Amino acid sequence: MGKKARNNDGNIEVHNGVPSSFSSSKGTVIGGGQYLTDEQAQEHGWYNVEDIKTTHSDFDDRIHDIGALSFDTDNNVYKYAKTNKTFSQSLAELKTQKIANLEHIYHRELEKTDWIVTKHLELGISVPQDIQDARKALRTECNNHESSINAKSTKNSVVLYDLPNFN
Repeated sequence: MGKKARNNDGNIEVHNGVPSSFSSSKGTVIGGGQYLTDEQAQEHGWYNVEDIKTTHSDFDDRIHDIGALSFDTDNNVYKYAKTNKTFSQSLAELKTQKIANLEHIYHRELEKTDWIVTKHLELGISVPQDIQDARKALRTECNNHESSINAKSTKNSVVLYDLPNFN
């Protein structure tokens, strides 16, 4: 059962389903409101609330907010508007923040082999080639991501840039 909404004297009230008890211009329901069919609920003004991602397939909560709820008379359903988020940081600040997060991710990944490098250096022996290669690849990947982030020209594109996940 999805969300239901109705206009109650100019105020749209939203519930997880039809409430058990309520009053409407058609009368008062005392208990059992949640068992009404969609048709019966609509007689009392209760209509489905469409999920934001159904209404706006491109909705992404990283760059959008859920806006006002309004009734779509053509489809007899309540729909949320989609609004664009406003970022207080400048483009440069968003890039700096994203790159700091990126570097933290790669630093944590490099830490996994730090003890091997330290041990070998302390003992005066060569670090195994596979470890050197893996660490070099991580640094190269990090630099490539950083270049990609720096090439972004809009705030949204920086915010939407997906960082790697090594978990």
